[in-house]
Amino acid sequence: ALNELHIPNLSDYVRYERERGSVRNFLTQLLDAAVNEVGIEIIRREKDNTSTKLLCFPLTLTEVNNRWYSLVLKHEKLPRVIALLGEGKEEKAFDAFDIIPNDQIMSFAIKDELRLPRQLKGKGAKYFDHVFGSMRPRSTKEMVPEHLEFKVESRIDFLVTRLTKERMFPGIELASKEKDAYHYTAKAYITDDLVNKVLSYQPHLQVLAPQQLKDEIRKRLEETRGYLNKELDKK
Repeated sequence: ALNELHIPNLSDYVRYERERGSVRNFLTQLLDAAVNEVGIEIIRREKDNTSTKLLCFPLTLTEVNNRWYSLVLKHEKLPRVIALLGEGKEEKAFDAFDIIPNDQIMSFAIKDELRLPRQLKGKGAKYFDHVFGSMRPRSTKEMVPEHLEFKVESRIDFLVTRLTKERMFPGIELASKEKDAYHYTAKAYITDDLVNKVLSYQPHLQVLAPQQLKDEIRKRLEETRGYLNKELDKK
């Protein structure tokens, strides 16, 4: 929308977190198709700069790190997914869904003759239950959402504000408030994206539970310390 204003030297007035932020991403059209439960045909630019034509159903849109993604189900996978859902194998059905960065979409067309089957209604939103980031863990990893507990000292105003107002983690809630600290709970899969987010707020975001997340944080910090020590030894 900003590009359509034709403002000279737009970059002098508006800054994007990443260059692709200024690329057309068909956000409105994708949302309209998802809401109206119709199929679409898109041409997607692949990483090697080749292109692929896809016939699919957009289910849900999500934004991660200032980049929009579409959760889609390819038309060719529809019979298999419906069969899995009929067998009660929802997690395996989710494995068949695809995440597409919107800025990789080169062209877009509505296919009104393709209607989303009733078995798929609401599955896009459910895919992201307890998910931090854009990807749900594959069912083969046999992961389950973990109960998370965090502590933040009251003096860390910016982080208290973010945790309270921005819903930073799935299902985050203020569990208790003490004189000098806030305690929060959440429920999420422990993925690399989640660990990276928690690390980005160290040492202010104290992890109280689960042990798995504490171990992952400790491992990353020890690896970082080892790397830095080696670099210092070179000097």
